Amino acid sequence: MEYVQLVLAQVESDRLEEALRPGGLLERLDNHRKELEGHTGFLDMRVVKSINRKGKVQLVIETRWADDQSLIDYETGAPTIVSILEEFGHLLVPNSLQVVDMEALRSEDWWQRLQRETEVKERVLFPLLLPLGAFLFGVLVIYGLSRIYLELAHWHVGDVKASTPMALGISALILAVGWWVATRPHIKGWQVAAIIGIAVAGLLAGAIWAAVHEEGKTGAEASSPRQEVTYPIQGGGPQQPSSSLSY
Repeated sequence: MEYVQLVLAQVESDRLEEALRPGGLLERLDNHRKELEGHTGFLDMRVVKSINRKGKVQLVIETRWADDQSLIDYETGAPTIVSILEEFGHLLVPNSLQVVDMEALRSEDWWQRLQRETEVKERVLFPLLLPLGAFLFGVLVIYGLSRIYLELAHWHVGDVKASTPMALGISALILAVGWWVATRPHIKGWQVAAIIGIAVAGLLAGAIWAAVHEEGKTGAEASSPRQEVTYPIQGGGPQQPSSSLSY
């Protein structure tokens, strides 16, 4: 856990140049940072200012500490950021100096650990999931399209089997999607997910339709009654019983 001290002060814009010149307030703070590098528990120091060029300019000096005791030892010692700002009190807006001590809920170390864990998961999972996903998608494409084409072969558009225009349409669609992707310098994740989702949904719907339609035809053929045909035997002599064939 980290502890943070924020020191806030305001400087009149017409005096900011004086604060930034050599030997001024900013250089004094830079030197103080070098002094703090040997202080127990010191982690980092940052100096930022507001971007407005007129009126009052807000200065924020932030120091980070490894524990609360180190921060307390610093605040009770000398010099401190507060004492340095008081030295340059003629540059500050009266009564603008404030000091706030806080506890960081998410420290830099916490973010670094989270980033390392995320990178490890990406390095391990991505090489495994990508080939598996490509294999499953390929199987779905091969099986789904084959079932659709086989079923459409029984359908006709004029004298042409319906599977032929279907294949041409799918090829044109693939080319159109490829052209769209190639002309985009940046593609968002949701766009890729939408393309894959639509393709998977279409293949699944077509494969299910083909399987159900084929099962319906098979059931109709199995339930049709057998026909019996009788063929009389030609010839002289006593009447012989006719023979019949069933199928």
